[in-house]
Amino acid sequence: MKATIIQIECTCSASPTQYEGILEDGRMFYFRFRWGKLSISESSNPTEEIDDAIVGTVILEDETSDQWNGALSTE
Repeated sequence: MKATIIQIECTCSASPTQYEGILEDGRMFYFRFRWGKLSISESSNPTEEIDDAIVGTVILEDETSDQWNGALSTE
């Protein structure tokens, strides 16, 4: 199922690059890039607590570059 982002905020721009936000169905998501690893996780249920997304279901995990990279351009 495709999720639609309705709100997104950059909470850290480098080391790690982090975004968090809300999906159309009320669940939260958490995006993080550090040590060359990118991950996106989401909460199981609608919530206003970002911690539910941080420890939630990982929907994408990828090692994208060397371990020293922690900054990701918005482009």
